[in-house]
Amino acid sequence: LKLLIQHCKIVSFMLCCFHQETIPRKRGGEQLKGVISMVRLIMGEKGTGKTKKLIELINATAQEDNGSVVCVEAKSTMTFDLHYHVRLISAYEYDLSNYEALRGFLFGLYAGNYDISHIFIDNLFKITGGECNQDADNFLNELERFSNATGVKFTISVSGDPSLATDGMQKYL
Repeated sequence: LKLLIQHCKIVSFMLCCFHQETIPRKRGGEQLKGVISMVRLIMGEKGTGKTKKLIELINATAQEDNGSVVCVEAKSTMTFDLHYHVRLISAYEYDLSNYEALRGFLFGLYAGNYDISHIFIDNLFKITGGECNQDADNFLNELERFSNATGVKFTISVSGDPSLATDGMQKYL
């Protein structure tokens, strides 16, 4: 019995060493190997179908993706439009009224659930009260850094004229 236990410990140790060498880490700030940063911005004037397009993307992702899918919106208006696997969050309920609060909330969501693979944000400017400026650029850049470190994909809709998007926002369109 002692020999069997010792053999199991050796095999277990060898498997751990093997996994540490071949599976990239998700935590500790290391980049995931082979993962492409994904921050996507959907921008258009009010009434151009951004939310409808976002709902289609969310439902397709929920059905195809193995990870958890999260959608953050200003108020819970998409409740009956989304696949039942999608975690719908009302920013209003959590008082996410600026970029700093929203960023902390999103990062905290991931800290509580490492299975999150995609986060959708509907109408970013309505949630944060922001507009096309440096603050929006900084927020998107922070999401990109987070995406690079964790592999979480972000798709964000924004109301506004795409021609008014800053240079920093243009790279995500």
